[in-house]
Amino acid sequence: MAIHIKCEHCGHILNVPDDMEGKAVRCPNCDRKTIARVEVEKPPDVEQTSLTSYNSMRVMGRVFVFVGYILAIVAVAFGLDTMVRLSEQGWTRDSLIGFLKYFVAAMVIFVICKFAGELSRAIADIAENQASISRTLRELQERLGQPAKG
Repeated sequence: MAIHIKCEHCGHILNVPDDMEGKAVRCPNCDRKTIARVEVEKPPDVEQTSLTSYNSMRVMGRVFVFVGYILAIVAVAFGLDTMVRLSEQGWTRDSLIGFLKYFVAAMVIFVICKFAGELSRAIADIAENQASISRTLRELQERLGQPAKG
């Protein structure tokens, strides 16, 4: 198992084997020797923190889509109300145009909210994949005996 130490010269965080505690190790960042003293706590579990933030981004995406549906329904309802009120005076071109204005507004609102929701979910997926790749690279570095850099 590795311990996490801080280089006393440059402040770089190093991962070194347990048996190196108290011994001099060379920092890969500044190439100077530093004594391996456990001063730095293990970094927080990035995977767990990341999953929480990715899930919240996905929830935000669902909220955007839901709000888009609601706003579109409200806009169409206003359009129908406008059409009915204007048609009571007789079917005119204005009643149809009034409805179409609200209908187009509803579709624009829905498309914007749907786009924001899908974008939010796509960003969460990309970030989660990037975190997974970073985690795999850190594990490979530790297996090969190289200290992980970030």
